[in-house]
Amino acid sequence: MSPNYLIGIFHWRDHAGDLDDGQATASLRTLLFGCERWIEDNPAALDTANGRRLLMIKRELEEYIGRQKK
Repeated sequence: MSPNYLIGIFHWRDHAGDLDDGQATASLRTLLFGCERWIEDNPAALDTANGRRLLMIKRELEEYIGRQKK
């Protein structure tokens, strides 16, 4: 996956603010999908600063989406 996609996810996270503040669940699911695809395509990069940051964003998205299902 393009490194630019990773930059896009980071840019979104830097500017999204609080997830509980009007974020569309469908958009967040798309971002989660992007995180998962990047991880699949770049497993060796998970041990880098960018990989760890992406994992934190992925966990945050999973937790938020999980709370929305309840």
